[in-house]
Amino acid sequence: MKTQPFQSEIFSLLDYTTFDRLREKKLRPPFDIHGLRLLKLQASRERDLRELYEGRAPYELLQNADDAGATKAIFLLTGEGLAFAHNGKWFSVDNFRSLSEGWSDKDPQQCIGHKGIGFRSVLDITPAPHLFSVGAKEFFGAKFTWALNKGHIDTTLQNDSSLAGDLADLMRHGQPYCPVMSIPGRVKKDASKSAALIHDSLSRGKYGNDFTTMFWFPTNDPEINPAVLKSLGPKPITSNADGNRRLTEFVDKEVSVLLPFLSSLRTIEVHSDNNCIAKTELVQATPQKVKEGEIQIITNSARSSDTISFYQMRFPTKIPQHVRNLPDTPQALKSMESVNVVLSVRLEDSLPIPNGSSRVHVYFPTNEFTGVGFTIHGDFYVKPDRTYLMPGGYNEWLLKYAADKAANEFLTKLLDKYEARAVYSALSPNGSAFTEIAKIFSKQFSCKLKERKEPFIATRQGLMRQDEVVLPSSVDEEGFWESNFSEVVNSFDADKKAFLLSEADCVESRYFLDSTNVSVLQESDLFEFIRLASTQKKPAEWWYYCYDYMANNNAISRQPYEYFKDQKIIPCSDTSIRALADEAGTVICLPPISEKSEYQVPDCFTNIFAFVDRELAKFIDDDKDEVSRWVLSKFQIPRFEASELLPRAIRNVAPRLFSGQSRVSFEELIDIWVFIKEIISTARVQPAESAFWREIGRLPIPLNGIDTTQSELHPRDLCPAFLAYWPDSHLPDSSCVKAIPILRRINDQFFDTLVTKSNTTREEWRDFFNRAGISTYSKILRYARVIGRKDLSAEIDAPKSFEPEWFVGERQYDENIAVVQVLKRENKIWGFFLDDVNYCAHDGAKVVNTISISEIMGPCVAVANDERKAGGKDWEKRLLLLMKDLLPSSNEGTISDSIYCFADRRNSIQAPSYLECQMKYYQWLPSTRGPVSRDRCYIRHSSHRLISKGRTEEELGDLLIPYLVIDNLDELASLQRLGFDILEDAASADKSVLMRALRDLGEILSTDWGQQNILNSRGRWRLVRGAIQEIFSALNKVDHPLDFPDDIKLPVKTKERICFRIGPFYYSEPGSAVEQAFIDTLPLIDADRAYRGFFEALGVARLDSSDVVSEEFKAEDSSLPWNSLKDEIVNGLSPYYLALIKTKADRPKHDERVLRRLKERFEVKLAKPLTVSFSLKEDPTIEKSIDFPVFYLQRRREKGSGAIEENHYVLYVHKDEHPDSISSLDADALGAALTPLFLDGITDDLAAYFPRISSRYQNYKGDHNEMLLFLFRQMGIPIESLETSVEQLIDEPIGDEEPPPPTLVVMGGGDEPDTEEKRKEALQKQHHEKINEKIRGIINPIFERMGVRPRVRDIFETPKGGVPIISPEQEDRGRRGEEEIKRRLMKPGGWFGLTLIKDVRRDNCGYDFLCAKGEEEVFVEVKTFTANGRVIVTSKEMQVAAKEGKKYYLVGVLDEREHNQYPDVKVVIDPIEILLKKGEFDAVVQMQIEAKEIFTRPDLDS
Repeated sequence: MKTQPFQSEIFSLLDYTTFDRLREKKLRPPFDIHGLRLLKLQASRERDLRELYEGRAPYELLQNADDAGATKAIFLLTGEGLAFAHNGKWFSVDNFRSLSEGWSDKDPQQCIGHKGIGFRSVLDITPAPHLFSVGAKEFFGAKFTWALNKGHIDTTLQNDSSLAGDLADLMRHGQPYCPVMSIPGRVKKDASKSAALIHDSLSRGKYGNDFTTMFWFPTNDPEINPAVLKSLGPKPITSNADGNRRLTEFVDKEVSVLLPFLSSLRTIEVHSDNNCIAKTELVQATPQKVKEGEIQIITNSARSSDTISFYQMRFPTKIPQHVRNLPDTPQALKSMESVNVVLSVRLEDSLPIPNGSSRVHVYFPTNEFTGVGFTIHGDFYVKPDRTYLMPGGYNEWLLKYAADKAANEFLTKLLDKYEARAVYSALSPNGSAFTEIAKIFSKQFSCKLKERKEPFIATRQGLMRQDEVVLPSSVDEEGFWESNFSEVVNSFDADKKAFLLSEADCVESRYFLDSTNVSVLQESDLFEFIRLASTQKKPAEWWYYCYDYMANNNAISRQPYEYFKDQKIIPCSDTSIRALADEAGTVICLPPISEKSEYQVPDCFTNIFAFVDRELAKFIDDDKDEVSRWVLSKFQIPRFEASELLPRAIRNVAPRLFSGQSRVSFEELIDIWVFIKEIISTARVQPAESAFWREIGRLPIPLNGIDTTQSELHPRDLCPAFLAYWPDSHLPDSSCVKAIPILRRINDQFFDTLVTKSNTTREEWRDFFNRAGISTYSKILRYARVIGRKDLSAEIDAPKSFEPEWFVGERQYDENIAVVQVLKRENKIWGFFLDDVNYCAHDGAKVVNTISISEIMGPCVAVANDERKAGGKDWEKRLLLLMKDLLPSSNEGTISDSIYCFADRRNSIQAPSYLECQMKYYQWLPSTRGPVSRDRCYIRHSSHRLISKGRTEEELGDLLIPYLVIDNLDELASLQRLGFDILEDAASADKSVLMRALRDLGEILSTDWGQQNILNSRGRWRLVRGAIQEIFSALNKVDHPLDFPDDIKLPVKTKERICFRIGPFYYSEPGSAVEQAFIDTLPLIDADRAYRGFFEALGVARLDSSDVVSEEFKAEDSSLPWNSLKDEIVNGLSPYYLALIKTKADRPKHDERVLRRLKERFEVKLAKPLTVSFSLKEDPTIEKSIDFPVFYLQRRREKGSGAIEENHYVLYVHKDEHPDSISSLDADALGAALTPLFLDGITDDLAAYFPRISSRYQNYKGDHNEMLLFLFRQMGIPIESLETSVEQLIDEPIGDEEPPPPTLVVMGGGDEPDTEEKRKEALQKQHHEKINEKIRGIINPIFERMGVRPRVRDIFETPKGGVPIISPEQEDRGRRGEEEIKRRLMKPGGWFGLTLIKDVRRDNCGYDFLCAKGEEEVFVEVKTFTANGRVIVTSKEMQVAAKEGKKYYLVGVLDEREHNQYPDVKVVIDPIEILLKKGEFDAVVQMQIEAKEIFTRPDLDS
């Protein structure tokens, strides 16, 4: 078959001739629908490839250069675009065809890519790629542009217009239809100035003499449609800062990683505007064509300079036939003869180092991690974007081949050249072994390592196979295992010969060796190695070295004691190697260091003590370092000191003695205690810690009353020392436990023998046993639940069945047993305790968690009762001593008890204090009234008392109330912490305590003894009554509900006497007519006044209330009005009452309410007789009549406006007392009669003032000045209050005359002053003139606008009415006026044509309110005044008024208070002229003016 002319040229070099033929024959689509579809397909592929290859253009350019066999490549940046050149082979025709069609003509054996599509990544940086030949005899240039392909489309449509619809269908939905890299075109050399300059530089050899190929990637294409260019969105690389950065970072971070795996490229440079800004170069230690062995990548850039070293090996191999035949092996790979694998490891300081992010390379790095510390390069089959390996059998085969080479040749070569530790670390797995490829390779690598037959494990004897070596349990860089146990490795395991070389051991090495079959010891194997090695005697240093290893090995050092206790690791002084614990419970301790030769150790201790080898003890004694501290602590080896030795020995011995497992005689028990005391007395440091003595207290002592001659003591003959008491013969007089029969007491004979046998004084033994817990005084025992021991159920019969009944030698459990013994005796209190527990709702069993209890309280109270019956004071002394024993110290809190529920193990149930239950049950307190329980007792300091002693110095309170009288304040505080109620005075006492005390007083005072000794004694009753009234007053102030018991007894009045009884109770004001009417009919409580809150809580009915008592005035129909007396009361006397109320009443504005009563609901009438009938509404049969001698004030409820009911008041005066005025009446009686009129609605605390005021009014005959002085001096009532009260009562201003003109005050006068006085007067005059000049400087600008002459008073003149001091009443009046105007301004539609914009009263801006009047802003200032008052205008207000003119509104409010609901208001617009003409300036540069001059003139409209 004859070859076609074009086919013969496909491997020819590209020139214009071959280019034109290629374009016409192969690259230009037909001018028909098939051509349009082909271009549409290519455009879509370009779009997809641009997205797929985004950012990879530099990689693909380097690939193209490496495929061409280039050794050097260069990037050249300009302002117009990027050029790329290399010195590889120039394009063949087939090479160029692949750029257009997107397939590759490259030899699979020689080229990186297998798709031929990567070059389209350049469309990410340019819209028009160009290609130029460099150094060729004939110039060649080609370009790919959108316009060339668009022109082909346009020609197709011109030839056949019917295809326009087909093209429209292809363009639907905005799909691309015109490619860039399909139809190439020629390009002239000078088409781009920058490209031409670069081409010339390359041709002249500026960058080297062997460049063959240049690509040009301009930033723009003038022939492209702007919209299309925008859709393509290239991101050009130019010589700006961003372009320089992008390529510099590419060289710094990427090129150094990929360069070792490229076939030919060795140098890559980046130039920007003729400057080299980055360069990377590969250098080999041994120059050779293949990149193998040690190589260096040297990078220099504007950003950094760096040299990276590698060691790599290349392994070519043929593809097995079965791999070729796999269905998923690509066709391109099937045509390849062989493939390459390169293994590369980083070097640093001439040693391999691991790379934590090493990846699989296919010349360029992919996103696939290797999972190990070295890099793998190979001819893997990758996805089109070269980021991930494709799944399939071919890649798995190549990975397995790489793993085999890494585990064998590569590992062998590395171990031959470098240290084993570095090699193991570099080849070890890393944290990236989580991807699928990394998992596959890591697994294959481990398999190949395990299959390896050649030695590769470093030991002290050289490399060995993995089955011959054993690894220490943890990293052993110090060589502990090698140096101490190498000779017994084979004894431990017959197949093993050596340990891993310690210099090769590290964490990274362990990661590598974990992938092999090397055996690893367990931490616990150390003890077996110690056993094997110690069969030969080892020096103390060797043992210390072993302990040092344990202490610094976290896996061993953190283990509990149980981990070590059975291991034989302690060499002892008898040459034996002992375990820390044996079946006998022997305590291993350090040998004694005292000079004493020997101690006589009791037989029961012979299996308890063993001493550490004396030489080893020198290493671990004295707490000299962390190792010794760890050994002593972890192995629980005590020093030979009491604080270490005895607690452990006693914990061992005590349970055996109480269980009967070990029996001792009376004499042997004495020897034990003597031995213990001697050890303690000869110790270097005398133990003082309570924990130590708590352990000593566990040891048993014999009890009184036992048979001391028996050969062995029974466990019930013994008692833990801490639970024992001293016999009576050893107790001081200050002990309350004397003669208590049931207590456990130390045996007298035992104590005496101890003193004799030990040559120690009695005092020393007493002190010794006191520390051990033998008690002189009362004990507080604490039950605490012990895990693993029998629990005490929270049930009434639980103490009876509690076991064991006797002690066991465990301190807390023994204390629990003692507590249960008390509970058996106190079954009733135990029941109270259980009843008060607030149990949870769970069904789980409830057991006692904690209980605190007084062991001696019950027996002590029983003995005290017997002593009291026998007479004398011994009982009082005993109980007082018991009380002091139970007092908590200042730093002790309240003892709380709890219950444990098995269904809710996180939380315990709070329970009442059992000790408090005992205190409530037993009468254990020696009060002033005999033995009482805590809740029946009160405490007070001896200097304080609720009931005064009076003149007789008699402590009445102690006779009536069960008191504990305390002299010491600390004891008082301690009793309060125990829950005692303190009652020293009514004001400070708790209200519940007062209620209880009130009840207790009622109980005793209701007895015959109380009646005879207290109530019938006027002096005593006066003192007691005073205290009761104080209690009433204190309870009246309680702000929460009071719950009085129904049977409380309170004092009730009769005409003859006082008695105490239970309710119901009534109250009437003392001395009132109602009291006179009902005193022998109803139980009237004896109270000084109406305690409203107290009475409401107690249910006391107040007889002064119309709801309770009906009043009927007999002469009401015949009474006559007496208006003249009413007028004098209202207008003459009432202002002084109102001033009193305004100043002293506890309720604001009550004076205003009284004022309305006086004006609207008050009358005065004459009548005879003044007889009133009183009856109870609830029982009208209870009726009494009273004749009033002079006055009777009637109060009755009547409906007012609406449905409101109000009191109306009528003062009846006896006709026979008809006088002309108050002056001839009984003034005191009148004041008392009028009191309810003024005080109804508030407390009656002011009632006593009213008779005094009316009496003075009568004495002064109503003289106003005298009354002013009296109110001010005697009652502290300000004159302003009285003036306000007068104004409230008078509708019109007092008097018709104008206010008098200002009084001119002339300074000096009298005789002619001497020369010195004249000099002073002259200086003073000069000073006044200077000040007045300054004042004129402030106010003159105001007058300039008005053209008036001001009247400026000298600064030292006094204005009308005196110096203008604003009183609180005036301030209050001003605020009321301002608020009234503000209320009107805020109404819908405003007021006076004004609406409020802003309240500016606090801004001090010369007016009160900023308002709107239509579209205009105006300024409103409010002045509130009385009918005869004055107003003050500040300089700021005058300045604003002068400036704003008709926009300034001065509003006057006439404050008539209750005379008119809507006060009279005047408005003056532009007030400055009238202010200046009528006003006067005072010293503070404020103006004063008569209010009527501006607000009440007839020529001004309101």
